[in-house]
Amino acid sequence: MRDKYEEQLLTLNTELMRMGALCEEAISCAVRSLTENDGTMKQRVSETEKQIDHKERDIESLYETSHTPAACSHRFQNDNLRP
Repeated sequence: MRDKYEEQLLTLNTELMRMGALCEEAISCAVRSLTENDGTMKQRVSETEKQIDHKERDIESLYETSHTPAACSHRFQNDNLRP
């Protein structure tokens, strides 16, 4: 069970890194679009934003499937123990 959890964390980390790279690309293209008045870069920003949105949904799906009922139950117990 621990191996599966660690595998899920690694996958989540990898996907977050990929999304971060897409964000960097979008920012870079946006700056270039503004500073050079480049319409091509504007289109790339739009396309990259769509990829970012898709990646965000993928990550949310990974997160939701990684939370087993046992983990949720444990978290509920811990929350109830707090003052």
